[in-house]
Amino acid sequence: IALFDPGPRTATVTALEPTELRVVRHGDVLKAIAADSDLALALFRIAGQRMRWMNGQLMEQATLVAPVRVARRLLYLTRDSNEELHLSQEELADFSGTTREAVSRAFKGWKKAGLIEVSRRGIRVLDRATLEALADIDD
Repeated sequence: IALFDPGPRTATVTALEPTELRVVRHGDVLKAIAADSDLALALFRIAGQRMRWMNGQLMEQATLVAPVRVARRLLYLTRDSNEELHLSQEELADFSGTTREAVSRAFKGWKKAGLIEVSRRGIRVLDRATLEALADIDD
């Protein structure tokens, strides 16, 4: 957002390991856009895709029950099978637009059904196909 609008920041980030950063300033982006119309078109396309995605997220928040939203986020965050997700239930709840208690209730049933495994290390999806069916995903 800061590349297009130099207003207040909308998010923060914390590095979990040593990280090398690059600074891209709003003014530099404007100069690059003015110099390269292909860049301008690419940025418009990306902005449109992002708005479409955000609209989908808003519609999910308004229309889907919490367990479906949690399942969708869990599947999205663990695209690779056998990948372990290192998020707390609170963080997953925030990302899903629900409460930690709702995540805990969903996890209880999913663990019992053998869909997920939860340990101190993280969360692992064991039965992706069934979780996708619960999340109403038809890929």
